[in-house]
Amino acid sequence: MAHLALLASSASLTSPASLAEEQLLSDAHTTGSFAVVDHRCLGCHALYEEPSIPRPSPHPAATYYVAGVNEQQRAVYDEHCADRFAQRSPFHYSSAADVREKEEFSGSMWRPRRLYQLEPSFIAFDGLVLTPPRPPRDGRIYLFERLPGVNGLGRLLLALEGLGLARVAADGASVTLRPADITLAAFARRHAQRVGTLPAARGIENVHSFTYAKTFGANATAGEAEGAAVEAHACLMPIEQFWTANYWHWTVDALPKALLFAELRQTLAAPPCKLLAYDFAWTRQHLSLLGLPASAIAHHSPRALHFACRVLLASPSALDAPHLRQLAALRRALLPHAAAAALSAAAAAAASTSKPLLLVPLRQSVHGAGRAITNLPHLAAALAAAARRAAEVVLFDHSRHTVAEQVALFSRARLVVGVHGAAFANILWAPEGSDIVEIVPIDVHLDFQCGLTPFWHVAELLRLRKHAFIAYAGRMFEPFELPVVEFVAFLRASAIL
Repeated sequence: MAHLALLASSASLTSPASLAEEQLLSDAHTTGSFAVVDHRCLGCHALYEEPSIPRPSPHPAATYYVAGVNEQQRAVYDEHCADRFAQRSPFHYSSAADVREKEEFSGSMWRPRRLYQLEPSFIAFDGLVLTPPRPPRDGRIYLFERLPGVNGLGRLLLALEGLGLARVAADGASVTLRPADITLAAFARRHAQRVGTLPAARGIENVHSFTYAKTFGANATAGEAEGAAVEAHACLMPIEQFWTANYWHWTVDALPKALLFAELRQTLAAPPCKLLAYDFAWTRQHLSLLGLPASAIAHHSPRALHFACRVLLASPSALDAPHLRQLAALRRALLPHAAAAALSAAAAAAASTSKPLLLVPLRQSVHGAGRAITNLPHLAAALAAAARRAAEVVLFDHSRHTVAEQVALFSRARLVVGVHGAAFANILWAPEGSDIVEIVPIDVHLDFQCGLTPFWHVAELLRLRKHAFIAYAGRMFEPFELPVVEFVAFLRASAIL
């Protein structure tokens, strides 16, 4: 049996005597049954609730272009996409009927944000909260997702079950697992043992597992006998949810919760609470820009299972469908930092003139599974020629810029061109009326093939002009060559250039 170390935070624990170190270690190492609590959190105590938000109405039909097909094939796509546009809901890959069906299962997806206070609990990655069993009551597992998986369960739970780290009851009402197994290191280690590579069945749960295993899996197979650590805190507020190790999902799903924490931090009752987030350079920078000191933040460790005597759990974002109030609040919080960042050497080097910018985010291979454009220099040259010196073409490499510099650059963008990917999170900072052109590989689900990606929803809310170029030769997990001549013709025909 692996050994678990208990690491106390600097804050003094306000736990009752029953929550001694031995009890925590026993709870973490004991396999038990946990009743599923979905995002409605029935019976939970809400400390805070946002004002009501209007339910979005279906957006106008989008325009798109499919490259590399003949007229007969194009007619098939036109018919298919006309149907998708007619049924479209605010969720990018759900029809109106799909949304109604899911809402019947899990309640309205457009409820205002709530902040719940939970009893002493373990906190695993992606915001998974586990309250240990206390006879005669079963434990509880909080699955806060607003877009349930195909069988009505959270998709993180599907990923855990697929790797044998959890066993779901036939009725989906409970889960059997051992909390000590639900760490990022254990997740990565099990993926390496059972799967190893990106599986042929590329459902969202499988891609999530592959991405997390590669992101957090360094040395995951080493030192297994050492086990996991339990880091004990007086109070934690986790902000992660499914796939927020991804930059896009962090920006629209986790960052609004961090902003809520920053706004309420001074009013939260003692003991002082810490925000719990992944430890990436860009998460640290975002939180610093929100005015949160390092002392107010705890970070996930791949080998750690966190425990808090008081857990503040925010209701989840409606995945990929943030509302305008959240986006406007983020812009108010972060855009003021853009002016100062624009004076920095890195930002000045990327945009040496005062001309409007034509930004081309560079899409790199991610863990060997990428969709990078192989003829990018040809594309950049063609864009520069088509712009006729009216705009400066910038090949945007996010790894060379701080978060504030990225905000600064995109706040000057007249046109953003790039392959579908998380870098489109930065369109949140683009000026109203900017053109956003997303190059979408063809081997995606139905709505993506019509250009109805999550970035379209955000662009519409922010009054950006969103366009989609569907690359018939493009692949989501492989590099591909872009038909540059056809692409530039599309930009001209759409009055973008």
